[in-house]
Amino acid sequence: MNALKTGIDAQSQLIRGEEPAALEELVAEYHGRFRPTTPEQRMLVDTLVDCEWLLRRFRAVETQLWEDARRLGTDCFVGFGDGVQSPLNAARFEVPGTFGDVGRY
Repeated sequence: MNALKTGIDAQSQLIRGEEPAALEELVAEYHGRFRPTTPEQRMLVDTLVDCEWLLRRFRAVETQLWEDARRLGTDCFVGFGDGVQSPLNAARFEVPGTFGDVGRY
């Protein structure tokens, strides 16, 4: 992927376990569809790519959290109004190094 052409640096967008080819394909799809010709258009298309990439990642993280809760025998649907924390809420506040600091950014 040409970072000067797209404005996206694939190495800084990827985390361990993500496929560079998947990001490159997403960039190619969006740039092929919208064909940006100005810096402003490229920035907007790159923002669309970035948002979709992050949504894909967040969906995977959410799914993994729910699956881990089920594997551990936690009732995933407890905690919505009955005073018991849901697994996602518990992960945010109780698991060191996960989501405890997300609110600061």
